[in-house]
Amino acid sequence: QKQALQLATLNATHLAAQLQVPLQSPPTSALPPPSTSNLRPVQGQTLPTDDDGTLTLTQPAAPVVTVMAGKVAYAGPFQNLGGLVITESLGHVYAVYVGLGTLTVAEGQTLPAGHPLGTMPTTQHPRLYFQIRRNGKPLTLNSLRK
Repeated sequence: QKQALQLATLNATHLAAQLQVPLQSPPTSALPPPSTSNLRPVQGQTLPTDDDGTLTLTQPAAPVVTVMAGKVAYAGPFQNLGGLVITESLGHVYAVYVGLGTLTVAEGQTLPAGHPLGTMPTTQHPRLYFQIRRNGKPLTLNSLRK
């Protein structure tokens, strides 16, 4: 478990460069309506990344929620990218959320799907990086449904 957490954290370090690239935030009118699916961590325009994660352009202070039930393996600051939360679900599946402005969870806490993790920063053009990993490899949300 410790090795898997280290791999997830190292992968988040690799993603830091992607998050620092300036992106234009979509106009408020371009944002989709709130999702009823618990498989979206935050409302906004989602873009794929080259490592099977997603980058969501969202609004300041937007709420961020878990995509699946699990236990908080890590919750705290990450480099200069804001808050990082890593949750572990059954089958050693890790969900990595990077870029939060505030955190409302703590390590060791068990969470149901859809539980608030915190909020996005109140800065202009906030974006959340999200990735799901198993055995050190990224997964797509569709592969988890099988």
